[in-house]
Amino acid sequence: MRVRGQKGCNDATSIMFISALHQRIDFDRYLDQGTTVKLFIDEELDAVCENDEDVYLYYVKSGALEVGMNRDAERNTIFFIRSEGDAVICSRQGYLSFGTNRFTLKAVRNTVLVGFTLKQVKELIRSDDDFLEDYLYEMHMAMAQMGHRIDTTAHQSSSRRILLWLDKLCEANEPDADGAYRIPCNLTVDELAGLLLIHYATCNKLLKALKERNIVNKTRTHLEIADRAQIKELLRDENPVLY
Repeated sequence: MRVRGQKGCNDATSIMFISALHQRIDFDRYLDQGTTVKLFIDEELDAVCENDEDVYLYYVKSGALEVGMNRDAERNTIFFIRSEGDAVICSRQGYLSFGTNRFTLKAVRNTVLVGFTLKQVKELIRSDDDFLEDYLYEMHMAMAQMGHRIDTTAHQSSSRRILLWLDKLCEANEPDADGAYRIPCNLTVDELAGLLLIHYATCNKLLKALKERNIVNKTRTHLEIADRAQIKELLRDENPVLY
């Protein structure tokens, strides 16, 4: 998964990448009220809030986190990435953590967090409209990111997944004068495969097939979508085959 900020993206595009939010959350004025937590790369933190005195919200001061569900050492489902300037809430009453499932925050590089208890968050929401707006922004973006990811990947073939994702990216952006969409995207093939829940080799073949059809060209920094009409035509088929 991508852990760097995606420059040049609007909010709708950021939703399709399920990583750093477009809008930096302005929590700097509250940091002296929170508790600093430092995580080394790959270190995990159980994210459960049982009562008002437990940490409920973490602000990412530096570094980046994988937010997801851990079933055991070998199986982990990543919901999204939160990077510097983002925030994430914990699971209330352990709703996401029961049985062998644990809702966890995992550092993808050395990370510094500032934690706020549920009591503090409630007080800030009551007293500061700006805090409330930032909190609601994070909640709605998380819902949108997870919702679109499920919509794109559920019950779809690998070819249809990548076509749906590309079409949504076009919908979130304006084409250039020549009709092509040039969208900032620094995802690696491995990260894109993880986003779409497909195998790395499959993702590589799909990108190669799309390039050979002159539909999409992926560079290190951008996705160049030359022919959205052909993407829409392929999506008319419930089971399109790209290679």
